[in-house]
Amino acid sequence: RSAETVDLTGWKIQGAPSSGGALILPAVTVESQASIHITNYDYGNPKTVLTVKPAHVTSSVSLPNTDLILVLTDTSGAVMDQVSARYAGSTGATRASMERVTLSDSESAWTSATTAQNLVATGIDYGTPGLARALKAEDTPQTTPTPPIAPENLTPELTPLPDGTAQTPAYVPERILMSEIGFNDHGAPWVELWNANP
Repeated sequence: RSAETVDLTGWKIQGAPSSGGALILPAVTVESQASIHITNYDYGNPKTVLTVKPAHVTSSVSLPNTDLILVLTDTSGAVMDQVSARYAGSTGATRASMERVTLSDSESAWTSATTAQNLVATGIDYGTPGLARALKAEDTPQTTPTPPIAPENLTPELTPLPDGTAQTPAYVPERILMSEIGFNDHGAPWVELWNANP
């Protein structure tokens, strides 16, 4: 995969639409070491919580407060990334997004945001959409892929190959990741995709 701008046209985020199924990305690209956002409301809309312009706006985005499973696939159907649960983030009096800190899909890979950047004053309390990421591979050398998600932790109906079998994300140091998630209880859910290529 190129270490430059990546074309995400036709990529899918399975589990993101309110109706289930997959959210299909339109003609969008993401530059190296940069992020894009998919959300319900455009920049400047009174209902948005973001002060960054999203790459894709669709009212179908729905990120449940519980039972979260998101699967990012490229145009060939290969799984690029997966989020298997709501591992972090908070609701109530103080609301925080879920931010990724490592390359794996596990509870330790995610944390609740504790600072605010690129958020409107009346929106979510903590989150950093658009902030440059510094994800690490959990003590795995950058020349070696990190371990894949265990097959038993995948959801086969969300990630089938053409022959109907499930597949495991290919965890490599350079890839496209879901790096931050704002949920339905934040008023305007969003997914941040980050190009980890140098």
